[in-house]
Amino acid sequence: MSEPHYFGTGELSEFLRMPPWERAVPRTVVLPGLRPPAPPALHWTDGEQARWERAWMHDDEEPGDGWQAEIDRVFAAREAHGEQVPWLLAAAPFELVEPYGHVLNSIDFGGRGLSTLRRVLARFGDKAVTVMVRAAQRDPDNASVLLPVDGTAATFVMARLLRGYRTQRDGLAWFARHIGTAAPDLVAAAVDAPQRQRTLAWTTLDTLSRVGHREAIHCTAAEFGADVLAAVETRLRPRQSA
Repeated sequence: MSEPHYFGTGELSEFLRMPPWERAVPRTVVLPGLRPPAPPALHWTDGEQARWERAWMHDDEEPGDGWQAEIDRVFAAREAHGEQVPWLLAAAPFELVEPYGHVLNSIDFGGRGLSTLRRVLARFGDKAVTVMVRAAQRDPDNASVLLPVDGTAATFVMARLLRGYRTQRDGLAWFARHIGTAAPDLVAAAVDAPQRQRTLAWTTLDTLSRVGHREAIHCTAAEFGADVLAAVETRLRPRQSA
């Protein structure tokens, strides 16, 4: 059996060489209200909106009495037939349902498939953004409908996705696309007062800094000032290699 190797102090990182009672405790930086919440906004890539408008749905065949008759029946008694409204907005010819875009924010899209949400967002655009953010907040399985959407609420929907093994891929794809607008949301929240949001923001920044976004995060922190940059540099130090 080989002899155990004992590390000399010269082989240890500076952090391990220093006794715990001599280590500097990072100063907590709290700067409330550094950045107002950014509203949700749509940013389609080339051809993406057209692809989402044609997203596959298993039940988009025309009803026996025709689309117009079905639309008239459902919207004449919307409270009684509310569960059919999302389907009609996604499946019926757009020129027939476009006049009903004003009802979007009163519709519950919970339990609807991702294809339905994608079609509605692609068809109604900005009118549908807020309700899609709410749908993603309620059901992480539908959060990828926010792929073309940025804004503070979307940033924190995606931050929560990074905590789950099953949803992490969608979250990483979103941040790769929107890091320019998401980094300010996260850095501002990391030095804001609410503890729960701070914790989520720091955890997310740490994850993102390890997957290629360190420079973007540090540049954003620098724009907020020296204190914020120092806090980010302290909290997001590169890990010592083994």
